Amino acid sequence: MKRPLTTLVVPAFNEADRLEAGFRRLTDAARDGAIDLDDLVVTYVDDGSTDATASVASELIATLPHGKVLVQDANRGKGAAIRAGVAAATTELVAFTDADMAIDPRQMPSLIKALSDAPVAVGSRAIRGHIDYGSWARTVAGRSFNRLVRLVSAVELRDTQCGWKGARTAHAKVLFHLTTINGFAFDVEFLARARLLGWGVTEVPVSWSDVTGSHVRLARDSVTMLADLVRARLVSASLPPLVGLRITADTSMTTIAAACEGTTLEAAPVVIDTSGSPCVLATLTDLESGRRSLEVLAGRIGGAIDTVRTEEVRSAAMLKPALTMRPAKD
Repeated sequence: MKRPLTTLVVPAFNEADRLEAGFRRLTDAARDGAIDLDDLVVTYVDDGSTDATASVASELIATLPHGKVLVQDANRGKGAAIRAGVAAATTELVAFTDADMAIDPRQMPSLIKALSDAPVAVGSRAIRGHIDYGSWARTVAGRSFNRLVRLVSAVELRDTQCGWKGARTAHAKVLFHLTTINGFAFDVEFLARARLLGWGVTEVPVSWSDVTGSHVRLARDSVTMLADLVRARLVSASLPPLVGLRITADTSMTTIAAACEGTTLEAAPVVIDTSGSPCVLATLTDLESGRRSLEVLAGRIGGAIDTVRTEEVRSAAMLKPALTMRPAKD
């Protein structure tokens, strides 16, 4: 059986009335041949909604070959919701978009193609270097926010807030492990961490429709978002280490993937250094839980639990999810 290539994470907070319209844009793209739903895992993350978001999402994904609904027990923010979706991803690539799918899903192939050239790809709505948000006030506020973002984070992109981004899953798990912002400004921290790790970010031009009902209020939320960015110390010269299981170089990738299967490390990032020695990283979990999971894995295939400096991840010869290194089952 063919393993899906991409997970599409869709965060949703009180979106029960808008999910179906966005979902229809996705299925229309599939009907027109722009995307292959057999190659896509659609993951809705209900971010502590108080309406019927979870039940509506469950009804929608029931019509798909691959889909799931994750439910947060409280409203933590868009960044936290996407982080949960990335943590659950078991495909080689992961993308995320807004519930209204204002960025036409027909543009997914260009995002996926960009990930063959760089670990991270972001949609850009900028036309001639600027974005028109649909009204003079929103456009001025948006451009001002983007200028401030570049000053605070040193992320040199014109459209950090486009709700259409993708990454190789192993890289995404590392990046989200290193982020702390749960709200709307998570995008900038995500991109700033990629910059500090020296990972390339490719911009993909996209068109978009301004769908009414968004929870973002640019002028109101910009102050909060900038405060989050300042607290995150985005221009810091260092990043915290990770914890991993170092395994001997003669252990095959298939053996590692088989040992991880069925555990919390099933899709964990595996770093292959320049000497060919693999190391399984415990990401998107607390240190104690990560060590426990690695101890179980060590009992199966050996190895030593150790801290892994981000410099090692930055210079890795390869970084892939464990699950994708094992042949798909028939």
